[in-house]
Amino acid sequence: MKKLAIGLSVSADLLLFDEEERGPDDQLRMQFEAIKQFDEEDRQLALGLLEGLILKHQAKRLLMRSTTSAAHREPSTRTTPAPSKAKRSTGKRAPQSSHR
Repeated sequence: MKKLAIGLSVSADLLLFDEEERGPDDQLRMQFEAIKQFDEEDRQLALGLLEGLILKHQAKRLLMRSTTSAAHREPSTRTTPAPSKAKRSTGKRAPQSSHR
Protein backbone atom coordinates (compact mmCIF):
# COMPACT_ATOMS: atom_id res chain seq x y z
CA MET A 1 0.00 0.00 0.00
CA LYS A 2 2.82 2.37 0.94
CA LYS A 3 4.67 1.75 -2.34
CA LEU A 4 1.47 2.32 -4.31
CA ALA A 5 0.80 5.63 -2.52
CA ILE A 6 4.39 6.76 -3.15
CA GLY A 7 4.25 5.65 -6.79
CA LEU A 8 1.01 7.59 -7.34
CA SER A 9 2.21 10.56 -5.26
CA VAL A 10 -0.88 10.45 -3.05
CA SER A 11 -1.54 9.72 0.60
CA ALA A 12 -2.57 6.26 1.76
CA ASP A 13 -5.74 7.88 3.15
CA LEU A 14 -6.68 8.97 -0.36
CA LEU A 15 -6.31 5.38 -1.56
CA LEU A 16 -8.33 3.92 1.32
CA PHE A 17 -11.05 6.49 2.00
CA ASP A 18 -13.41 8.68 0.04
CA GLU A 19 -12.60 12.37 0.24
CA GLU A 20 -15.53 13.03 2.60
CA GLU A 21 -14.69 10.15 4.96
CA ARG A 22 -11.53 11.62 6.47
CA GLY A 23 -11.73 15.37 6.07
CA PRO A 24 -13.41 17.95 8.27
CA ASP A 25 -17.05 18.82 7.70
CA ASP A 26 -17.94 22.02 5.83
CA GLN A 27 -18.20 24.17 8.97
CA LEU A 28 -14.74 23.14 10.23
CA ARG A 29 -13.27 23.47 6.75
CA MET A 30 -14.47 27.11 6.61
CA GLN A 31 -13.02 27.80 10.05
CA PHE A 32 -9.68 26.28 9.03
CA GLU A 33 -9.68 28.46 5.93
CA ALA A 34 -10.21 31.53 8.13
CA ILE A 35 -7.36 30.46 10.44
CA LYS A 36 -5.04 30.17 7.43
CA GLN A 37 -5.48 33.94 6.95
CA PHE A 38 -4.35 34.75 10.53
CA ASP A 39 -0.93 36.16 11.16
CA GLU A 40 1.59 33.60 12.47
CA GLU A 41 1.15 34.46 16.15
CA ASP A 42 -2.65 34.15 16.05
CA ARG A 43 -2.42 30.97 13.98
CA GLN A 44 -0.11 29.40 16.57
CA LEU A 45 -2.53 30.46 19.32
CA ALA A 46 -5.47 28.84 17.47
CA LEU A 47 -3.48 25.65 16.89
CA GLY A 48 -2.50 25.56 20.57
CA LEU A 49 -6.13 25.93 21.63
CA LEU A 50 -7.20 23.15 19.28
CA GLU A 51 -4.43 20.88 20.53
CA GLY A 52 -5.45 21.54 24.15
CA LEU A 53 -9.10 20.74 23.42
CA ILE A 54 -8.14 17.56 21.58
CA LEU A 55 -5.93 16.41 24.48
CA LYS A 56 -8.73 17.16 26.96
CA HIS A 57 -11.16 15.10 24.89
CA GLN A 58 -8.71 12.19 24.60
CA ALA A 59 -8.02 12.23 28.35
CA LYS A 60 -11.75 12.20 29.09
CA ARG A 61 -12.27 9.24 26.76
CA LEU A 62 -9.39 7.31 28.34
CA LEU A 63 -10.70 8.02 31.83
CA MET A 64 -14.19 6.87 30.87
CA ARG A 65 -12.77 3.75 29.24
CA SER A 66 -10.63 2.88 32.28
CA THR A 67 -13.49 3.38 34.75
CA THR A 68 -15.80 1.33 32.55
CA SER A 69 -13.30 -1.52 32.27
CA ALA A 70 -12.59 -1.39 36.03
CA ALA A 71 -16.30 -1.78 36.74
CA HIS A 72 -16.45 -4.85 34.49
CA ARG A 73 -13.42 -6.62 35.96
CA GLU A 74 -14.08 -9.70 38.00
CA PRO A 75 -13.54 -9.38 41.73
CA SER A 76 -10.05 -10.30 42.79
CA THR A 77 -9.38 -13.42 44.80
CA ARG A 78 -9.17 -13.01 48.55
CA THR A 79 -5.67 -12.12 49.67
CA THR A 80 -6.26 -11.99 53.43
CA PRO A 81 -6.60 -15.23 55.34
CA ALA A 82 -10.08 -16.31 56.29
CA PRO A 83 -10.98 -15.99 59.97
CA SER A 84 -10.04 -19.09 61.96
CA LYS A 85 -12.77 -21.40 63.06
CA ALA A 86 -11.48 -22.00 66.60
CA LYS A 87 -14.03 -23.27 69.07
CA ARG A 88 -15.51 -20.56 71.14
CA SER A 89 -15.96 -20.87 74.86
CA THR A 90 -19.54 -21.62 75.84
CA GLY A 91 -19.09 -20.18 79.30
CA LYS A 92 -19.48 -23.61 80.95
CA ARG A 93 -16.66 -24.87 83.05
CA ALA A 94 -15.22 -28.27 82.42
CA PRO A 95 -15.87 -30.73 85.24
CA GLN A 96 -12.98 -30.92 87.69
CA SER A 97 -11.57 -34.12 88.92
CA SER A 98 -12.14 -35.08 92.53
CA HIS A 99 -8.41 -35.56 93.29
CA ARG A 100 -7.09 -33.06 95.72
